[in-house]
Amino acid sequence: MADTKIGSQSRPAAIRVFEAIYEHGVLKPLEDPGLTENHRFSVQVQELGEPEAQPRKRTFGSAKGLIKIADDFDDPLEDFREYM
Repeated sequence: MADTKIGSQSRPAAIRVFEAIYEHGVLKPLEDPGLTENHRFSVQVQELGEPEAQPRKRTFGSAKGLIKIADDFDDPLEDFREYM
């Protein structure tokens, strides 16, 4: 690991890797990166692509009125009369 020089002090550089999302001009980490507030950091950005779409939550009864079942749905079928 390379040393970094901050002011007059030299310290070993710590490397942390975490994922983040860029929204509305702000880079938002998906987890706590464990960084100290009010310190400066060097950031390297690598685009990982589009996030996977989250499936919509199903709502009970959302298809009500969209499906019609015939009144004779439970009646025996003509094609099977000889087997009954």
